[in-house]
Amino acid sequence: AKLYNVRVGLDKKGRVVRHYYPVYDEDMTLTGAICRNLPKDFRTGKLGKTWGAKNKLFGQNTMKAVSKSGARKDVLTITGGQCDAMAAQDMLCDSRKNTQYEGMLFHVWSVQKGEAGLEEILANLKDIKKFKQVKLCFDDDEVGRILTQKVAQLLGPKALQIQLPDGMKDPNQCLIEDRAEEFVDAWWKAAEVERSSIK
Repeated sequence: AKLYNVRVGLDKKGRVVRHYYPVYDEDMTLTGAICRNLPKDFRTGKLGKTWGAKNKLFGQNTMKAVSKSGARKDVLTITGGQCDAMAAQDMLCDSRKNTQYEGMLFHVWSVQKGEAGLEEILANLKDIKKFKQVKLCFDDDEVGRILTQKVAQLLGPKALQIQLPDGMKDPNQCLIEDRAEEFVDAWWKAAEVERSSIK
């Protein structure tokens, strides 16, 4: 949460009941936050200005910190939600403990709104294309599968798909259900999206 500049709201007993996901504009200026009441309710609105065709993807603000940790612009992972990006980062970093790469972060971003994911990616396509590989891990549902196909059309062979473990909808579920090792294995085995499945 600190890496991604995510803040939380607490109830009177000190329990986390709300997330605030930061929104940055094209100049990487913090303009607002998307609010999420737990477990998953976005109806409470937003703070500041969160709309705009050229807003950055969630996680693009981590570029400097990730690069400073030693990561290069080789691989970018894009997920279908903010918690998924943080969960993927957590699982991938945890897999490097007690290795020579411990402490090295990953480039993991997310679309802010799944249904508007393609527009968000198009607005940031120039930054995305700077990476040698882009591993896609959108939700394993109809919206996520369609988005995977459309993004693969934009990126060509550099787009790879992470095949989530059986029964898992997204990276956050993998973390919650203690299937991090399977997720990391799937991340390493990401394969090119089959062209026949793209419409």
